[in-house]
Amino acid sequence: MNGIVQNYARGLYDALHHVRPEDQDRVLDNFLEVLRTHDHLDLMEEIEKEFIKIKPDGQAQENIKAIEHFNNLVKNDPELSHKARSAKAIIISDEKRS
Repeated sequence: MNGIVQNYARGLYDALHHVRPEDQDRVLDNFLEVLRTHDHLDLMEEIEKEFIKIKPDGQAQENIKAIEHFNNLVKNDPELSHKARSAKAIIISDEKRS
């Protein structure tokens, strides 16, 4: 599964960093739909960890903000929130912020 997690994290990173900021919500919505379609919502916590590792430490704050936004999308969607809780995979970023 580690290869799948890395691929998801890299795909999300690439997608978010190659679109305009105003389109990032749509990218995150589409990413959630892909996870749901492939029944991979349970991988969200691992994807978060890989996603944060992608950028150098000095630029990790941007990744943390994207993950926090992703968390809010999941929490605000009752179906996803239920599935994520069922999988015990609500993404919670506990990275230290500078």
